[in-house]
Amino acid sequence: MANIKVLKKKLKTTRSTLKITSAMKLVSASKMNKFQDKLHKAESYRQEIEELVYKCTTANEFLSHPILRKTNNVFKHMLVLSTDRGLCGSCNYHIAKFVKNFINGQEDIVRISYWGSKAKDILKYHNVRTQYHHKIDDIFDQFLNAVSTDFLNEFLSNEVGEVYVAYNAYKGSGSYKPVIKKVLPFEINEDEKFETCDYKYEPTHKEILDYVLPEAFKSILYSCFLNSEATEHAARMVAMDNAAKNCKEAIRDLNLKINKRRQASITKELIEIVSGAETL
Repeated sequence: MANIKVLKKKLKTTRSTLKITSAMKLVSASKMNKFQDKLHKAESYRQEIEELVYKCTTANEFLSHPILRKTNNVFKHMLVLSTDRGLCGSCNYHIAKFVKNFINGQEDIVRISYWGSKAKDILKYHNVRTQYHHKIDDIFDQFLNAVSTDFLNEFLSNEVGEVYVAYNAYKGSGSYKPVIKKVLPFEINEDEKFETCDYKYEPTHKEILDYVLPEAFKSILYSCFLNSEATEHAARMVAMDNAAKNCKEAIRDLNLKINKRRQASITKELIEIVSGAETL
């Protein structure tokens, strides 16, 4: 009977765990859908503003801008996007491993800033610039403006020659891919197909780029942040789904063991009764 009591206690605990994992799966699915919609809108805006930059730069082949200009500075700054919480599979490990392979042999010239603490805990990298607070809330626009301004000032002052963002790119259906993207100097994505037209610009091309390029850089950063958030919730949804399946399997096994123990106990008691009756 003691074994049955222990098994029933385990069964009760497993059922409670099943309720928690099922609830977390639903919450993560809801958040994933929200960030997926935001990501879709942000990508549309990013493509439009990159097309404007492309048209401005191709209209005047002699046009140059500090944000587009490559330098001889070998120092690099990388922003690594990860999570602050666990229970989201191996997405943090994958991006940390990707970053580690990138900086291998370049430890003296690569500095890192983190958004989220999990990748920092895995990498244990010494040359850390900033640890940003991991949160997307009502004041995230202010945070994004501050971060983009910091990186732009660092690049334009020639403190670093290149700026990268490491993040998990959301691919849909709970899948993702670790990516390291160079964001400064600004480069037009060669995979994008933009139509070329001869427009008349007012004010001048340079004045337009002075406003549009920082905005384009900020839109790329925003897209990276949203990719990272959508990936986190998608990975957590899959992890909680797997945990819920394991709980259901464990409940079935525990019920089977309890029934076997109960059946064995009843059989034993019947044998004792029959044996006692035969003795009499």
